[in-house]
Amino acid sequence: MVVVSQIWVQCLQCMAIIGHCHIRVGSELEPELGGSLYTALVIALSEIEQSPVHEQYAMSGVYGYRVPDEGIGLFTVQRGHFRVFFLCEGLYSRGIPFLSGKKISKRLKNFFDQLERTITQDHCYLAHESEEDEYFWFNLIFSAGLGENIPLEELETIFPLRLVKIKVIKTDDKPITQSLESSELGTLGYGWGDIDQLVEQKVQGIFNKPQFSFFIYESLFHQIVEFVPDFKPNTIILSYHTGDLQEDVGLIAMITFRENELNIRYCLPILLGLELEGSHKVQNYLRSMFLEPD
Repeated sequence: MVVVSQIWVQCLQCMAIIGHCHIRVGSELEPELGGSLYTALVIALSEIEQSPVHEQYAMSGVYGYRVPDEGIGLFTVQRGHFRVFFLCEGLYSRGIPFLSGKKISKRLKNFFDQLERTITQDHCYLAHESEEDEYFWFNLIFSAGLGENIPLEELETIFPLRLVKIKVIKTDDKPITQSLESSELGTLGYGWGDIDQLVEQKVQGIFNKPQFSFFIYESLFHQIVEFVPDFKPNTIILSYHTGDLQEDVGLIAMITFRENELNIRYCLPILLGLELEGSHKVQNYLRSMFLEPD
């Protein structure tokens, strides 16, 4: 079980956060950071990865892990004129969280339907100028059935595809890229060309701007600490979904640091009933990536 402690609602016409609601009583996490953090990540990473913000595989979440402790993350889903952020706490033990099941999908659909009825396109800016308080959003979110703790299923296996390494030397004058390399970890074969092309596109973007990429990815670690100052993740996972309100994660990127070296591993999550040669348990794979053991 993963606890969803806060929810934000963003208007995609003007990118402003128009609603926010605490779900878990007593949460001390900064409420203003969620939407702005995610929006900044989408824009920065789309520039690195040479991909449109609204591509088929849109970034859907960012998570920080510190095994064996719990983690923290942002999950998002969007439809029509709105994007909704879920701040998740308690990503225990193993797995990559993703919203799953007909019950959750129905609740999300109900919520987006209510948003479209309550805040129409013509009244976009009026909504920002209104004095609706948190109780308005609390009631709206609960009326759609999202007030309960949202169970996030756990993917237990992954298939490694690609490893990218960047090593940067930080000097007083300017940073210098000391080394940049990429190696193939696995081949999906026939029928997976869209995933192979997606990974290649992201890797090529990193190679075009290695130093910029290094500092953007490094900043993810600092930004997650802004949420919980005493939580310092040693691995960050980015998830990419296919389309709106889809249940399956299409691709994940696992990021680790050691001193001035950045490692990014692109992996395909393995769903129940799907097996590929060379797949690994997520928990064991996460542990293998922690280059600085506790």
